[in-house]
Amino acid sequence: MKYSEEQLRAFINTIPTPAWSCSLDGSAESFNGRWLNYTGLSAEEASGWGWKAAIHPDDLRYLPKTFQEALDAGQAFEVEGRLRSVNGEFRRYLFRSNPLPDESGRVVKWYVTNTDIEDLMPGEDALSDDRRGTLSTVSVARMACNAGFTHAASLSVTLKVEPFAGTTC
Repeated sequence: MKYSEEQLRAFINTIPTPAWSCSLDGSAESFNGRWLNYTGLSAEEASGWGWKAAIHPDDLRYLPKTFQEALDAGQAFEVEGRLRSVNGEFRRYLFRSNPLPDESGRVVKWYVTNTDIEDLMPGEDALSDDRRGTLSTVSVARMACNAGFTHAASLSVTLKVEPFAGTTC
């Protein structure tokens, strides 16, 4: 089935989550309407590295680094971070990314979704920086394990041991 550009644009903008694409270096190329409407940034403002303006300042310490490590490894990843809404409120989101390979298997682009998880943990205060970093590390390590990678060290991830249930692979 072939989609017209208009059908594809409608599909992308109807997805019930903010989504965007980026180049191999992590610079943003395009955004769906939900991402732009939620953050209040224009496509021009968010393009390149402008997407970082929507990230909580404390999360900028680890989120881009975790993102870059996954990009360098060419592996899908997930990491938690806070995303700023158009009204200035920060909500917790799960950032998930998948690579798009060409015919030879070489990654040529990345697609990212941001899933609002703020209400999934009612009554829990915002994550401490230390715990947020631990969760992102566990998430990357878990994804590598689930994908069958036996050498997760190539992700340059240091697993911090914390008393979280269900984080073994």
